[in-house]
Amino acid sequence: MGTEALSDGWPRLRQSEALGRLLTHYADLGAADREAWQDRRMALEGVESRELVRLHGQLIACGWLEQNTGATPVSMPGVVAACYRVTAAGLRALRQARDGDLEEDDRLAEAGAEGARRPARRRVRRAGKAEPPAAAVPAS
Repeated sequence: MGTEALSDGWPRLRQSEALGRLLTHYADLGAADREAWQDRRMALEGVESRELVRLHGQLIACGWLEQNTGATPVSMPGVVAACYRVTAAGLRALRQARDGDLEEDDRLAEAGAEGARRPARRRVRRAGKAEPPAAAVPAS
């Protein structure tokens, strides 16, 4: 996972359906009281437990899920109680993934159009000399 600004990470929710479902789970639980800590989601349909651990880590790394490392209730078998809650950034990322970021879509479209207008770059040999473009090389 690369390092991204929090506001720039929302496309990841469009790319990973499981990540979006997991964040939506915590957003739904926190709808009534965003300050309340929620139990950890221990299973997600179609996602192996190892992948679920990775998804939780991504949510925390993006700042979309806050982890309670302080006072937690006594542990019970199969339950990690009161350890996570969705953040304002997480709710914003869900909204952006759902509604899209029109400014970002415009920037990507402009960058793609500019890339199409650029001439092909010449390949550089290790000795530092430029090779002619592939189309200019005579066939043997």
